[in-house]
Amino acid sequence: MSSIEIILIFVTSWFSAGVVIAALWQTFAWPSMKKTFIAILSIASFVVVLLWRPDSLLISNAAVLLFAIGVAFFVGKSLGSFGALVTFAATVSVVDTISFAGGLTRKIIDEYERGTSNLLQFLVVSIPTGDGVQPLVGVGDLCITGALFLGLARLHGHMLRASVVLVLGLTVAIAIGLFAGGVAGLPFLAVAAVIDGWYFTRKARNRLESQSRE
Repeated sequence: MSSIEIILIFVTSWFSAGVVIAALWQTFAWPSMKKTFIAILSIASFVVVLLWRPDSLLISNAAVLLFAIGVAFFVGKSLGSFGALVTFAATVSVVDTISFAGGLTRKIIDEYERGTSNLLQFLVVSIPTGDGVQPLVGVGDLCITGALFLGLARLHGHMLRASVVLVLGLTVAIAIGLFAGGVAGLPFLAVAAVIDGWYFTRKARNRLESQSRE
């Protein structure tokens, strides 16, 4: 893999995560009913593309991003406390690790590499390369990135900080994945989110203890 392709992988992955986070950020204060309607339309669009499977990376990538935004909205609503964030992060990390090692994710990847199924192309953001198509960020990774962003935003309200933390986690996952030939990405995002949530929770607790002693 050339250095240009590696740079393109990082840039495309950052852009994909950025689109999901930016959409959730911009709609954060919208009425719940309006967000629910848009989320349902986003998920429905993905289902249509998944059934249609058009020969267009632009359409499949857009559908993956829309689906991630829609799912993240529904999941992120339940992550309003540090305990909920930790439980969710631990769960998705275990599931992703098992799935990547020998579960459904591994099956889909193996079938794509053998050329027996093109389903993977419609479950990830991909880029064209000299050898064909390079799958990059999975729809699950983007869904969880968005959900964790909303969880952190509800926990401490610092959306820019939450964005940076999650993008850093994604960057580490991509770097290790390139070095190791593929890796489950959600544990890295989960660890980044939990560390940020723990840091805020500890600071808030220390502030309350300091105020109570005054």
